[in-house]
Amino acid sequence: MVFFCSLSLREGLGEGEPHENPPPVNPPKPVRPKTQNKQNTLLIKLIKCQTLPGKSKDFATAQRAWATLKTAPGFHAQCGGFVPNQTPPLAIILAFWDSLPNYYRFMKVSHDQIFNHNKQALTYNPQESSTALYQTSHPNGKLILKNLHTIAAISINDEPSNLPATAWAKTLHAHALTPTDKPLFINWHHPPIQTLLIPNLLPLRADWLVRSE
Repeated sequence: MVFFCSLSLREGLGEGEPHENPPPVNPPKPVRPKTQNKQNTLLIKLIKCQTLPGKSKDFATAQRAWATLKTAPGFHAQCGGFVPNQTPPLAIILAFWDSLPNYYRFMKVSHDQIFNHNKQALTYNPQESSTALYQTSHPNGKLILKNLHTIAAISINDEPSNLPATAWAKTLHAHALTPTDKPLFINWHHPPIQTLLIPNLLPLRADWLVRSE
């Protein structure tokens, strides 16, 4: 906040002494320095939950309750699905936030309320589940947020894909905020590619997609 203090024109001058360049009565407001643009920074939360036997449908139903995220300050989007051909089913969710402070505020204020209400804790094994936080300033971060509603599947890896670059529409690289975690590579592909050949492919469920209002 900038405060202005008006001084008498005579302050610091002898009574009646001339002043060649008197200060203006209404001095112009100083130009505020431009703050660094942080809009390109994206926080990504990766959640892996191994569902209990026979509870994958209940987990999916509970996951839809996270639609209330769309009004959380700083929230961008959330998506996810079940890893194919894995028993018991493994659910993977990606949540995108604008910053750590807004994410931590949500965790402190609203997370437990939603989690306890949808009873999702009864549908997965916490011992076989994990969360990790990543951050990126990669320009493709904006693209994935813009196109999530049209992306049918993504590939999630901890190392660059060995497929040719032309196979992917875009790749997003994020670094882990915890030194012990590996980096995160998210790829989404062009429709003509043979999806069965893609490692760690995650089909995205349309009913799990949440976007900010």
